[in-house]
Amino acid sequence: MKILAFGDTLENEKALKRLSSMDFSDYEFVLFTGDILDLASFKKLREKKVLAGKISKDERKRIKELKEETEPKEILKIKAKTLQKLVRYFKKINQKVPLYGVFGNADHRWIVGQTDMGKYFNNLHLKRFTHNNYTLIGYEGRPKYIFETYDNSTERAFEENKAYGGLTKLFPKNNTKTILVTHAPPYKILDQVKEEYRKYAIGTYGKKAEDGHIGSLAFRTITRVFKPKLHIFGHIHESKGRRCVNGITFINTGSFGEEGEFVEISIPNVGPCEVKFKRLD
Repeated sequence: MKILAFGDTLENEKALKRLSSMDFSDYEFVLFTGDILDLASFKKLREKKVLAGKISKDERKRIKELKEETEPKEILKIKAKTLQKLVRYFKKINQKVPLYGVFGNADHRWIVGQTDMGKYFNNLHLKRFTHNNYTLIGYEGRPKYIFETYDNSTERAFEENKAYGGLTKLFPKNNTKTILVTHAPPYKILDQVKEEYRKYAIGTYGKKAEDGHIGSLAFRTITRVFKPKLHIFGHIHESKGRRCVNGITFINTGSFGEEGEFVEISIPNVGPCEVKFKRLD
């Protein structure tokens, strides 16, 4: 069985248009690992505050102010219009081949809610689909930052224990044909940020990020316990690649928006998956 996967599109309309025009007849389905939009402007505002020591665990008293400072309303409205333009390409892909996926932390819940994006792909978040004898399971977003003592569902930030608990209910027993799709990577597997981002990583994730690893502890444990055939994700662009650990194939799709690359995955009944990173023609 052959499938195609991509993620982190960074609003690259030209690349999405070319991808949606492809012939998908060789693929059983397409997987999307999240982050349609580019919210770098929001990230820079928050990064500036974190590095300046202006965000701490005691921020709950000024959450409303913090939101207004790091998520300007005028930019939210502009991004909603941008997303509505990009929806057409997901619709076109879904008309050709089944499209499954999850939203990423850049897929701001308010922005997505202003569009009809949800109609054009099968959202795997906390759901289980069956396709050609394979079980597809997913989880959206990223782990909460250490100072996020509040509900940050707009960025789909999750608590590790809740993610683990939710996923354990979905995994079928004794099923060797399970594919896990998440936006964030599992901890210490294709999840390392660049050296220049380490200080910010520690400011948002604490000691666990001292070596730049910011993946999900819940996802790492889930894969150890349930051993899916494949775990595919994105989020950390610079850690794009493939690793095989204990018979599980892990794939970080990287950034489709930056490099115009998607992943072609051939899944055999026995043994590791064959993985090829391909550029748009």
